[in-house]
Amino acid sequence: MTHMSMLLTVIDAYNDLSQVRDLRERAYQEPGDAVVDVTVEVHAIVWTGIEGLPMLATLGEGAWLDDQAARAREERLFVAIPSFLASGTHAG
Repeated sequence: MTHMSMLLTVIDAYNDLSQVRDLRERAYQEPGDAVVDVTVEVHAIVWTGIEGLPMLATLGEGAWLDDQAARAREERLFVAIPSFLASGTHAG
């Protein structure tokens, strides 16, 4: 499996919101299984120059990657990789 196909698989799974809705509805129906003290943190790795190209090379190739390399040479490249961390305490 290529990096691009793995990325597309993750995007497809993320876009399948029916599972998220089912979990949310179940959480509201079962109050004994509530989660409290929920926190969410977002961390991001950010590159604004040519040092971001190796990361982009794992995501695409050809004309698209050539375009990103041109942006980097012109100091117009911005790459951000977010990471979300959520935690909570089971109330039950």
